[in-house]
Amino acid sequence: MSVRQICTFVFLLAATSALEVVIQQPTKNGTFDVGIIITPGADIKGEAYEKLGTKFQESFPGRMWVALLCDFPFNIPNPIQLASGIDESISKFKNAGFQGNNIFLAGHSLGGLFVGMYGLSHASQLKGVMLFASYLTRSHRLRDYPLPVLTISGDLDGLTRITRIVDTFEELENETMHNPSPVSLIYKTPVIVMRGLNHGHFASGTMPPNVLEHDLPVDNDITFDNAHQTIAFHVTNFVIVNTGLPKEKYLTAVAGMKMAYFSTKETIQPLSRVKAMDINTGKSSTTTITAQRCLLGNKLASHVDVNDTEISEQEIDFYEPDVKVINRTHAHVQTFSTVVTPFDPEDVSLNPQTPSEVQSVMKSKAGMIKLLPDVAYDGNNLTCRDLNKIIYQVALNASSALAHNRSIERRSPSITFNDDVISDSLLNWSVDSLDLQYGVNGSLKVTSYAYVVDPDDPSGKMAGTRHCKLLSPYRAMEWFYIDSLKRNAGHNSWFHHL
Repeated sequence: MSVRQICTFVFLLAATSALEVVIQQPTKNGTFDVGIIITPGADIKGEAYEKLGTKFQESFPGRMWVALLCDFPFNIPNPIQLASGIDESISKFKNAGFQGNNIFLAGHSLGGLFVGMYGLSHASQLKGVMLFASYLTRSHRLRDYPLPVLTISGDLDGLTRITRIVDTFEELENETMHNPSPVSLIYKTPVIVMRGLNHGHFASGTMPPNVLEHDLPVDNDITFDNAHQTIAFHVTNFVIVNTGLPKEKYLTAVAGMKMAYFSTKETIQPLSRVKAMDINTGKSSTTTITAQRCLLGNKLASHVDVNDTEISEQEIDFYEPDVKVINRTHAHVQTFSTVVTPFDPEDVSLNPQTPSEVQSVMKSKAGMIKLLPDVAYDGNNLTCRDLNKIIYQVALNASSALAHNRSIERRSPSITFNDDVISDSLLNWSVDSLDLQYGVNGSLKVTSYAYVVDPDDPSGKMAGTRHCKLLSPYRAMEWFYIDSLKRNAGHNSWFHHL
């Protein structure tokens, strides 16, 4: 059966089967009501969010109602039943005594995807949307969303990678710089990353195989109970700020959201800075500039200015470094790069979110020595493999102290760098990709492809050039933060906290 047939079958079954709605009535008295409807993630039962719902009720200073959407076919949420489940949840709330219209819709993982879509067309029905370990896909902007929307995840989420949340947080940051009321966006469209939590912490109990396979081991001080308490803290603040109730707690909630914003910014910043080395408005690869200078060596590089321009993958075969010799001891080198990003039209955060390689066209050391004969030079001759090792060190140096501590505590492996594969033609070099082999228990092997032209090559055009398929420092950092921490399901720390 094809994927399309399976999807069709699920939707047909959804159209004919009833969805169970479990209501958790308020545990506190109060003068106003707030309701949260929780949509589960894929392969997770709706009942698995009961303990999280209870934490919401304990944390919220008022009458908190929670609805759990249960019994989706095959435990896969779908838009058809989601709509009917929301209607039934609101109806059950009101029949049980719910007053007012402060209804929020939450969704975990895949459930968050459908929740985000629902909120676009049903804004009048809701006060806000909460995306648990989920996000608005790239076709939808935070500024255009018709409702307050909370994007919240953990920094140890192996399925909704922090490198995907970086993009959403940067979107929020860019909006705050160009919005006349930037502070309000922190409250209306907050993006929060919580320390030590992973994908499964939004639910309870034994996680499904897909989560166990890909999620990251948790920090030692994190349990489901205190994870739920942390999530409830942020959810409560979001609800209070966006309903204005209760008034006496409003300023405290505002302070909590500000704290979450600056904490998230601190977590995101190292990743964002390394990302900008190759993905930036200036269209220049700092990775290639660094590699070019390292290739020349310190003595020779001190006499050479280097600039880089990013070009398309289709153009890379037609460019060679542009060298302008100022005099016998000084020159300018213009390098060219192609930053190859994964093709991901579905915006799936389970996959790596960082560039798969940086294709760098540089001047070789031998080629530059020939052009600057009066300049002293170092004796070392670096390969693309050597440059990748340097790039990896750049990523390590930029990583947070917390990331380093986790790597040490979990005894994460180092990247293995294999010798370069030397391409026999520029065409072969261009079609071969940097070989990234992800193995079990967090291992990664990197093999670069190189194309080197002798400075005395009679063709002239490419003489004295070196082409390298380089590791993106952002990909190296993503591996260090996420993939190097992964373990086989049998060794996953989930089992210590169930």
